[in-house]
Amino acid sequence: MLLTTTKIILFLVALAEAAPAFELNKIFGDSMVLQHSKPSVIFGFDSPGSVVSVGIGGGNSYQNSTDSTGIWRVVMDAHGMGGPHSISILSSSGGNITLEDVYFGSVYICGGQSESSPQMQHICKYTR
Repeated sequence: MLLTTTKIILFLVALAEAAPAFELNKIFGDSMVLQHSKPSVIFGFDSPGSVVSVGIGGGNSYQNSTDSTGIWRVVMDAHGMGGPHSISILSSSGGNITLEDVYFGSVYICGGQSESSPQMQHICKYTR
């Protein structure tokens, strides 16, 4: 019993001292669409004081530091419609994330209940 309790305590101490892993917020991923003609914000988590750099397909690069809670936020300039682009995110803590097949276009968020039920075939008239 004492050995099990000691293992649990050591595990919790190690967990508390571990630095947060470099990660991107879950809303970002491959094959995403970001709003065109408006600044785009990419954010995530890392060790406090780390510097995070975001680059778009060999073009512009943007960077910012994490705050005291480990949250980082990078604002990218507005981009015109198009793609696919590759977005590379690098951290001074050694993390590296690459998002592939990213487009800039029109983003619509639809919500509701009964008004969301019509099917597209009844809304749009396609010609063949």
